[in-house]
Amino acid sequence: MLIIMDNEPKIFAAWLKKFIKDDKKITAKALAKKINCDPTTISSYIRGRTQPGYNVRKAILEVTKISHEQMMTEGKEILAKPTHNEPEIEKRLSELEKRLSQKEECPRTDITTERHRQVIERFRQKELALKINEELAELEDLDKDKLLSVLDYIQYQKKKIIEESSKKRTSNGEE
Repeated sequence: MLIIMDNEPKIFAAWLKKFIKDDKKITAKALAKKINCDPTTISSYIRGRTQPGYNVRKAILEVTKISHEQMMTEGKEILAKPTHNEPEIEKRLSELEKRLSQKEECPRTDITTERHRQVIERFRQKELALKINEELAELEDLDKDKLLSVLDYIQYQKKKIIEESSKKRTSNGEE
């Protein structure tokens, strides 16, 4: 029986990413076809944006011929390993961490810098993610009202992109 634990979604996403993206044992498109879903859904699972339900997770494990226990073991090992970024990105990330740790208001820099690392790791374009994180670190010095206006702008742009993407898919007959 498949029992889902609290941290399993993260473990599953890490395992699936390695299985598809890193080890290239199956493509996201082929997996999606075998379990009868859209490849973008598989992409969302890999990124941890959405989590498959019990039956979908079970189907993925059956298609990949991986037991639940093996997936959990491999996923935990993946998460336990430190992320390995490109040397230049790693250097700039270390500099960002130093800047963050020098701020007096931030007594738990281990948590803050780990959050920055996690955000960067989720991006396919790590260089872009690092630039965004560097800008965000600079924004931390702004007052609350200015930060809220930046947040409003980001949310507005995100909404606009989603709407445009939805219109494009609708016009292509995908929805």
